[in-house]
Amino acid sequence: MSLVKSVSLVNNELDTNGFVTTDAINYVTDKHGSVVDVNSVKRSADWISEKTPGRYVVTYRYGKASGKIAVTVRSDVNEGISKTDAKLGKGGNVGKT
Repeated sequence: MSLVKSVSLVNNELDTNGFVTTDAINYVTDKHGSVVDVNSVKRSADWISEKTPGRYVVTYRYGKASGKIAVTVRSDVNEGISKTDAKLGKGGNVGKT
């Protein structure tokens, strides 16, 4: 089983779907090396809400294989939003083809 190392999410008060924990699975193989459907993996949580900041640990199990990842929902609701004082520049000449 191959999982991502960690997941970091921005707090989203309008979140309706949450983070689906199967999205953290890279791939899973059975004892014969055949790829397994990720929905066959048992998870300690099916999804994590992006509305509540915090650190959540999700455990994954398939047969004898298991793994854990940390999912962090950051508390800064304004992260990635910025204001700028840049002005639009003058347009250039439009080329003709």
